Amino acid sequence: GQAARRDKISLERVAINWRETENADNEGITAIPGHSILPDTENAFFSTLPLDEMLVALQALEIPVEISYTAGAYVCNDLFFKTAHLLQNTQTRCGFIHVPFLPEQVLEKPGVASMPLATMEKALKALIACAYQQESDTSP
Repeated sequence: GQAARRDKISLERVAINWRETENADNEGITAIPGHSILPDTENAFFSTLPLDEMLVALQALEIPVEISYTAGAYVCNDLFFKTAHLLQNTQTRCGFIHVPFLPEQVLEKPGVASMPLATMEKALKALIACAYQQESDTSP
């Protein structure tokens, strides 16, 4: 996901079962704020990705990175929460990663953080490799 106020790669730790926004998504759809995403289910799910190892991997590449504890309260969080709900009790890993805007997206927005696409591509390749390596290390 892309986040306007992020200045680094954000590895999301938790998805919450809550929607709190009045903003429309990219298709103009506005969700009803102040409601559960999926009633009568868990309040939250934690990422099953190896976030600590992923953090270290990007730090080693000198790519700005953080572990975040909020994927927001609308589209990104909805996607993370619904996917985690569907994948619970499976062996499939689930997580969510936010990236900053591209430099060309903020040309007329002074002070808004951005990151070059090449840096994001390098980061995502390293994160996938790290997740794959961690899975291989724990396989029987």
